[in-house]
Formats: sequence, C-alpha cells, structure tokens
Amino acid sequence: MRERLLTLGFRALAASTDPLQQAPPVPEDPCRILVIKPCCLGDVLMTTPVLAALRERFPRSTIHYAVAGHARPAIEGHPDVDAIVDAGPGAGREQRALLRLLRRMRAGRYDLCLVLERSPMFTVLPYLAGIPVRAGIDSAGRGFALNVRVPWNESLHEVDLYLSVAGALGCRTTERHLKFVPQRAAREAVETLWHDHDLGERVVAIAPGGGTNPGMDLPEKRWPAERFAALADRLHFEHGLAIAIIGGQPDRTVCAAMRASMRAPAIDLTGAIPFAERAAFFERCALYIGNDSGPMHLAVAVGCPVVAIFGPTNPELYGPYHARARVVRRDLACSPCFVHGHFPQCPNRHACMRGLQLDEVYSACRELLAAPLPC
Repeated sequence: MRERLLTLGFRALAASTDPLQQAPPVPEDPCRILVIKPCCLGDVLMTTPVLAALRERFPRSTIHYAVAGHARPAIEGHPDVDAIVDAGPGAGREQRALLRLLRRMRAGRYDLCLVLERSPMFTVLPYLAGIPVRAGIDSAGRGFALNVRVPWNESLHEVDLYLSVAGALGCRTTERHLKFVPQRAAREAVETLWHDHDLGERVVAIAPGGGTNPGMDLPEKRWPAERFAALADRLHFEHGLAIAIIGGQPDRTVCAAMRASMRAPAIDLTGAIPFAERAAFFERCALYIGNDSGPMHLAVAVGCPVVAIFGPTNPELYGPYHARARVVRRDLACSPCFVHGHFPQCPNRHACMRGLQLDEVYSACRELLAAPLPC
C-alpha cells in the first residue's frame, strides 16, 4: 500500500516536471556510474553480468554499487566495482536509510545511474539526487522518475531483465555470466578446511535451506530435509562423494534435520564459513544441490555444476543462469504460484515440493556428474 501511494504521488510530480520526461545523451567514457540493487544475495549476484557489460562499455569510468548490508558480501571485492555505497541495513527500505542513501548519491556527483530495483522508493532517488541519466525497470509505472525506462517483461529471466537496462545504454549484453571471484584469503582458508577434513577429489555441497531474506521468509521453497538426506546417502554410497551440508544461521534447523536423517558421514558447515569462503568452497566442489536460493546463484557464479530444485517459484525467471545446471521440478497446473512477491493460499499443501521424488533429483545429479568438464 505504501508503494502504491508513493507511486501515485510521484507520478503527479512527474507529470508537471519536464526533466523527468527526456534523457540527455548517455555520458561519454570516463564518467561516474552508480548501480542500485539493495537486496538480496542472489538478486545482487544476478546483476553481475550488468557490471561486466558496463565495464566493457565504459572502461575508464568509475563504477559504484549501492547495496544494503545483508547483501553486501555478494558484491564485495568484485573486480568491476570501484566502491560500495552503503544502502543501510536489511533491504535498505527504512526511511532513514533511504535519506542517508540519497545524501550519499548527491555527494557522489554521478553522471549515470542504473536502478535494478522495481520499487518507487528507489527509482525516484536518482531524480532527487540530480543524476542526469537515470536508467531502470519500469514496472507498472513505478519507473516514472527514470528517463531511460525499460518495460518489465515478465517472461524474461531476471538476469536478462537487468541486462536489458544495460542494453538501453548501448552496452553489449550477449555472452554474459554471473561472476564472483573469491579472494586469495578465502581460497587459502578453504584449502586448510579441505585438508583438515580430508575431503578428497569429489565433494558435493548440499544446501537444504534457503528462502529467508530481510522481511521475507519462504519455507515453501524448500524440498523436505529427509529427502535431501536420502539423496546425500545415495550419492555417498553409490558414487563415493563426500557430503558437505551448507547453510546460513537461519538454516540451522533444517540442516540439523537433514543430518539427523542421514546414514552417510558428512561435514556440517552450517553457519560456519563466511560468504567469500563459501564461494571458494563451491568453486572446488564436483556438484552443488539446493533449492531456489542465494547459495544456488553463488555456486553458479563460481562455475560449480548445479542441480536446482524448484516448486512455487519460476525457474524461467529465477533459475540457475548456467550451462552446467539442471532444474528439477514437478509440472503442475498450479505451479509456479509465486507472483509479484506473494504466495496464494495453496490448496494442494505445496505438492510441487512434497511430490518431487528422490529419483528425479538423483537422475539430474548423475547426469551432471557424468558430464565431461568444459575445455
């Protein structure tokens, strides 16, 4: 409701304000560029192809990235980002955080801003900050304050939607990939962990949790923990893979439930390693298995083969953006049902996840494990 009222109010302002209507020419290189994507970890990772496109188009320019504290690890140390602008805690939508971000944007004296966020609370900020070229997604009129507007095509994958904003600025958008580069310290820490646990050559990382972000908790996105346990047992006893259970602090309960149902030995890394080290860990794994979540996109971003389990969310929009990935889901008339950030009441008690059988997921795992590595 608050966003609807904001949209109506600022639309009225836009209708009587000439600078909102036309964009000046795209600035020449070098210039100062700000990218805004406050939340969340997986969503921020899905913007990394835009950064590569911008860096290619503006090689001598300064690129800053505005992100909320929760999602900062997903972009920290990225080679195409010169500095991070703090967008505040959580999802960055608290009023005082927005005002602080606005002051930082004014002080940054940016020539160009890309808003990779649909909320009018963020699309209006570059206008209020006086940034001349303001590009972003126009979702149901929420991009009224932008002057380079890309309509929200609801059939596009999120990565392709973000890239379409870069394309509107003259960037090349083909052959782009998610990217996260673990720093040397993270790789060294994982090397030590690998040695201490004698993990060997073939390790599968399994993340049974996910779906928890600031202001949103979506346990409906999780495949049952006991089926993850049965899958882990099968991969260990039939393929000789070492099992690593992965999760953040909010995933402790579901990870413990998976571990309690397993017969195979496993290393439990739930909440134990920082984000960058988790990336370095995935980088060395033979396979990653998990639900629709931030860690799934992180595994994609470091090139790990991925089996992604989907139910209420749409893999056409949020699936792994990766050639070495397989999506497993049940083809039900009511799925996907997650639309515009909301689940309807499910009369089938989320049969899309409960009805997904072990053999279906195991088959996708076996296919990727047998595939030759790319040259």
